Amino acid sequence: MRGPQPSADGPWLQRQSAAGQVVVLLALPLGVATSSVVVGWAVEGTLRLMEGYLPRPVAFLRPLLLRWTRGSARRVLTELQELAVEIGEGRATPHQRARFQHLDGRRRDWPSQPDRYMPTRVGNILRAGESRPVDKYGLDPVAVWPHMWLLLPSQVRQDLVAARTAMDGAVAGFLWGLLFSVFTVWTPWALPVSAAAVTITCFILLPNPGPHLHRPHRGGH
Repeated sequence: MRGPQPSADGPWLQRQSAAGQVVVLLALPLGVATSSVVVGWAVEGTLRLMEGYLPRPVAFLRPLLLRWTRGSARRVLTELQELAVEIGEGRATPHQRARFQHLDGRRRDWPSQPDRYMPTRVGNILRAGESRPVDKYGLDPVAVWPHMWLLLPSQVRQDLVAARTAMDGAVAGFLWGLLFSVFTVWTPWALPVSAAAVTITCFILLPNPGPHLHRPHRGGH
C-alpha cells in the first residue's frame, strides 16, 4: 500500500514528502536558536552602524551624510532664531510657538559643536548626550565613565542598565524583522510583516535613544 503522496497544490510544506516535512520541522528550532545567537552577536555592531560608524566599503558615504546633517542643523538653527524674534516681540502665532518647541527639541538631538556631528540621527543623539558633560562640567565621559559608574547609586545604575537593555532590545527587534523577510520564499506575507517590524523598532529607537542609554566609547571618525 502506498502512503500519502505530496500534494501538487497548497503551501510549500504540504507539497514536500513526509520525510522532507520531518526534516523541515526538525530544522526550524535549530534555525531559531542559531538566529538568536547571530542576533545577539550582531546587536553591538548594528548599533555602531546606526550611530554612523560605517565600514570601509561604504565609508565614502560619511562625508555626504555629514554634509546633509550640518545643512539640516543650520536650517533648524536659522528658523529657531527667526521664531525666537517673533516670540520675543510678541507677534508669534500658536502655530509658530509650537513649531519653536518642536525645533528646539530637534536642536537638542545634535551635539553642541558641528565638529562632533555624526552621520546618522541615532549617532547624533548619543553623541549629544556624550557632549553635555564636556560642555557643562569639562568632563570627558569616555575617560571618567568607568569611575563614575562605581560611584552611582544602585537605583541609578539599575535604571541605566534597564535603559541600555531596552535599546539593545530595539536593535535586536530590528534585526529579527530583517531576518523574518527570509520567509518570503515560503509566504508573501513575510515581507510586509518584516517591514512592519523594522518600521516599529525604528520608531522605538529613533525618537530619543537618550544619553543614558549609551556606554561612552571613543569611536573612529
